Amino acid sequence: MPSLQKVKELTKQYEVDLGDDIIVKVSLRPNSITPSRMAEIEDVKSGNNQEAVLELCNFLCEVIADWDLTWSDANQDKVPLQPDILKDQIPFPFLMQLLMKMAEVSQVDPTKPKP
Repeated sequence: MPSLQKVKELTKQYEVDLGDDIIVKVSLRPNSITPSRMAEIEDVKSGNNQEAVLELCNFLCEVIADWDLTWSDANQDKVPLQPDILKDQIPFPFLMQLLMKMAEVSQVDPTKPKP
C-alpha cells in the first residue's frame, strides 16, 4: 500500500523556459503542494514584506527537489536550494516563473483522460 510520505516525495522533471535559449531544469515535488499551502502562497504573493518573501522562498525550497541552476558559466557549482539564497540572490521574476510552473503542474483536469 502506498504511503502519503512516498506520494509527497515523488519527484518529476520539468523545464522552465526563461527565453533567450535559457532553460532551467527543475525536479519538483508536485504532490507536496496541498490546497492550503497553495492558498498561503497566494496570500504571500500579494504581500510585500520580508516575512512574506521568506515564506515564499521556504515554500519553493520545500517543493523544488533539485535544479541545474549554476552560479555562472565559470562556476558550475549548483546554486543551493536554501531560502536565504533564494531571497537574496535569485531574481524575483525567475522565482515567479517557478511558482507558475508549480501551479501549472499541480492542476488536475478531471475531464481529461489519463494517458
